[in-house]
Order: sequence, then C-alpha cells, then structure tokens
Amino acid sequence: MTFVDCKGGHCTLGSNDFPTMTVGERVTVLYDSERPSKTTIYNFWKLWLFPSMFCLLSLAAAIFGIVLLRFSRVTLPEQN
Repeated sequence: MTFVDCKGGHCTLGSNDFPTMTVGERVTVLYDSERPSKTTIYNFWKLWLFPSMFCLLSLAAAIFGIVLLRFSRVTLPEQN
C-alpha cells in the first residue's frame, strides 16, 4: 500500500498488513505524522465500536441508577 502523507511524501507499506483491501481501492489512512510507517486503515466499526459500547453501557447504568433513586422507597426509623 502506498499513500501520501501530510508533507507530500510517499510512504509504502507491505500488502500483508491490510489483507482485506483490494488493489486500487481508495481508503482513508490514519497515521502518526512523526512515524508515517505506523498506520491503520480508517474503519468506523474498528475505531468506534468499543467507545460506543462503553458509552451505551454507561448511559444504561446511569438511567438504572436514576430509576432506582426515583422509585426506591426508603423508610427512616421513627425517632422517639
């Protein structure tokens, strides 16, 4: 795979690093500008699946906590 970095330089990587890509396919490449050889292909699910699941689980836990607080019936002991 060959791509052009932000400085206009051409970087070539081995084809074995990206087995799901076909020759001539255009893809978005995410890379470290200091080390262009450290790359990954932008894939929405690969990049955002874990953070999205974490946010949804956190939201569910927050809603569960709010419902528990709202509908829990706590009785205080009577003082004599």
